[in-house]
Amino acid sequence: MENKEKLKIMFALLTNLKTGRGLDTSVLNYIKYAPLDKVDITILQTDNLPGQTLSEETIKELTKNVKVMTIKTYQNSTIYKFLEKLHLGRTIWNLIVLSVIFRFYKHNKELSQQIKSTYIVYLLGNQFNTLFEGFNVVVIGSTHTWDPGSIFYKN
Repeated sequence: MENKEKLKIMFALLTNLKTGRGLDTSVLNYIKYAPLDKVDITILQTDNLPGQTLSEETIKELTKNVKVMTIKTYQNSTIYKFLEKLHLGRTIWNLIVLSVIFRFYKHNKELSQQIKSTYIVYLLGNQFNTLFEGFNVVVIGSTHTWDPGSIFYKN
């Protein structure tokens, strides 16, 4: 019997799976119905939790057969809350701060190794595009977020 290598896919979310809303639920459904004997799935999420609907135990059970990695985005920080009061929080965070944070995480050894071994990355938040620059990986963006220039690009 031939031993074929599994297809390695990464889903990049701008929220935490515990949020349990639209995109989070979609990713959990992908996991539920994925042929895990043929596909290795990694979920790259952030610590952004704009309202928790799923428990830690539920997420652990639903993701027990996939790798989950979390990036700290500081969206619960005092600075972010101050910018939110000025109605600038999300815009400035998405345009500037997340880009800087993701560029910093490019140098995280564990995350870099995971990206290097991944074949396809599906961005459920196009702000992640800076994280994957320079890696030999197919990156597919979505129209769900604000950066239409990063829907498809080649490294």
